[in-house]
Amino acid sequence: VIFAYEEITASTFFIIGVAIALYVNAFISHKYIGLASQYQPSGKDATYIFPTYLLNPTSIALYRGLLLNGIGLYAAWLSIAQCLNIGLLIAYPLKGNQYTASIVALSVFAVIVVLYLFLDFYYLRSWLAYTYTPYAVLLWALSAIATNPMTGEHALKGATAVLVYILLGISAVATVAKIVFGILYVSDMKMSDQQQVNSEMDTTATTYNKMDDI
Repeated sequence: VIFAYEEITASTFFIIGVAIALYVNAFISHKYIGLASQYQPSGKDATYIFPTYLLNPTSIALYRGLLLNGIGLYAAWLSIAQCLNIGLLIAYPLKGNQYTASIVALSVFAVIVVLYLFLDFYYLRSWLAYTYTPYAVLLWALSAIATNPMTGEHALKGATAVLVYILLGISAVATVAKIVFGILYVSDMKMSDQQQVNSEMDTTATTYNKMDDI
């Protein structure tokens, strides 16, 4: 609504605030699923630092598929929107050069993308393993930008074109890597769960054997 009335400055700060709030929400939501996936039962008096409905496998699947991917979709779209607003703020209320505004907006977006890839593929890997929607948004948005004409007033040229194509290439490679590593991650988790079950069965069998010996 603020943007519709051409209040670019107000809308820029508003959307940045909403984006920050959404990033915090995404962190907490993914933190819960990370804690739930690592939870080990410790008796009926156990304390939970995540919603107890995440103890149910069906709830976990729905939580990952709908909530986490829904937040990821909205956060990715909002990241693009806030960078667009930053560019508009520089170009119009601040009366800056449009080319410079585009460079700044794309640079901010590049930082966000690189930071997210670091979190997804390394620092918060287990939390983000099932969140795929940001990559779909990245590919869609950057592909749309890359189709801009190469000539004319709104041409995609120079450093802006280089940044867009680099980001598009990184996003494409990251998407493929996300799918491949996702499959490997699920396989490793299933193998780990099976090994844990086998270990528990072996422990139980050993206990029974000792009781029989007594």
